[in-house]
Amino acid sequence: MTTETNDANSSDGTVEQIGDLTVLKFARRYSNSIEDVWDAITNPERIALWWLPLDADITLDLVAGGDYVLSGPNGMPTLEWTVVDVEAPRLFAHTQGDPGSVITWTLSQDGDGCFLVLTQTLPDRENAINNNFIVGTHVSLDRLGALLAGAPIDWDWDDFATYQRRYAQAGLATAPQ
Repeated sequence: MTTETNDANSSDGTVEQIGDLTVLKFARRYSNSIEDVWDAITNPERIALWWLPLDADITLDLVAGGDYVLSGPNGMPTLEWTVVDVEAPRLFAHTQGDPGSVITWTLSQDGDGCFLVLTQTLPDRENAINNNFIVGTHVSLDRLGALLAGAPIDWDWDDFATYQRRYAQAGLATAPQ
């Protein structure tokens, strides 16, 4: 088992190798209630405000086996995922991307706020690095935090490039072009 981290920044993601699986992990604390954070990660209208770098129509059938579909504009490929597990308001797991890849969102009450842990199991480490999954997740979680703070922000490709350079130095992303 090998754990790699970018640096001491608490909002940074880590990558751990467990057998053949790569596990990407982020931990964030939000001052919002667990119910508010749950709504932000499971309500399609709110997901659209922070998750992707493009506008998308999102549908989510929030039951195990349910469909989670993100349809992008102008011929962008439709992302079709499957809900794996739901235990409102504490656990939400769904497939994503590569076959065998699962994102698990775990929420716990933390004083007057909420502690969120996102883990993504990835069967193909190189694909995850080449597609900058850790970078995109970092930027998306920053945007989630801004949304929860009442000040949603647009996707910022300059921020993406900054994080990409940082994670690339740790071997967890490709260097920006």
